[in-house]
Amino acid sequence: MHCNNVILGGSILFIAGIIDVLGIAVGGSFESGLLWNLSVFLFGLLIIVSVYFVHKALNSKLFSILLVVAGIGAIGAALFCGCYGLLLNLIGDKPLLYYPFAVVGYLALGLCGIISYKFTRRPFSYFCLGLGLFSLIAFGVWISSFDISYSGTRMPSILVDYSQSLLLVGFGAYLIGEYSHGQLATKAN
Repeated sequence: MHCNNVILGGSILFIAGIIDVLGIAVGGSFESGLLWNLSVFLFGLLIIVSVYFVHKALNSKLFSILLVVAGIGAIGAALFCGCYGLLLNLIGDKPLLYYPFAVVGYLALGLCGIISYKFTRRPFSYFCLGLGLFSLIAFGVWISSFDISYSGTRMPSILVDYSQSLLLVGFGAYLIGEYSHGQLATKAN
């Protein structure tokens, strides 16, 4: 494992999580869907960029594929969100395009949280597992509130967003710090 891969992969994931948390907070405070969606777009893009380095560091195809899927889901959700999605001016108001991307992205990132348990040491591995499980439970609650007649959900996805962003911030910081203390916990294929 090369130190630059661990540090770069962890740094990019850390920055992606921070951008998402700040984008949610600032976008929500100023009621700006554009700021929110721009941060989600950058979040997804940075996740995809991190995959090269994370894969080199962890050597896990499954984890890398799930990260790519999560990044694509975030980018698609940002582009097609019903609240000032980045492409809505071009395609018209089609918020239903948002949901497939959001569902796939949320599921993939929640599974990444659970799988990251393999790459971390106790007690932090429990934190990763807990946030991964919590984000999947929050995702289940969010998706169960889907209302066909409304063409959307009745419950906001903020708990899923925050839990997954915090997971990336923590996991990214762990990767950066773990290099300075030795090897990663385990390797998985």
